[in-house]
Amino acid sequence: GDPAIVHRDVKPANFLVTDNWSVKITDFGLSQATSPGTSLRDGKEGARGTPLWMAPEVLEGKEFSTSADVYSFGIVLWEV
Repeated sequence: GDPAIVHRDVKPANFLVTDNWSVKITDFGLSQATSPGTSLRDGKEGARGTPLWMAPEVLEGKEFSTSADVYSFGIVLWEV
């Protein structure tokens, strides 16, 4: 199947809005391509991303998946 992309740094600063209100997602520096259903875990260097928008499992150093981006997006929507 197609790889799943985990952005890993979903936050308001990474959403750009054009003149016609089209939204573009930017800053794919931490992104990873994974197989669907695969879990990720940050190494000894600690969690990568911006803590205020990170899912609890990422902050705690546990396994995570694309659902971590869904959590971050939910925080962005809550802020809006």
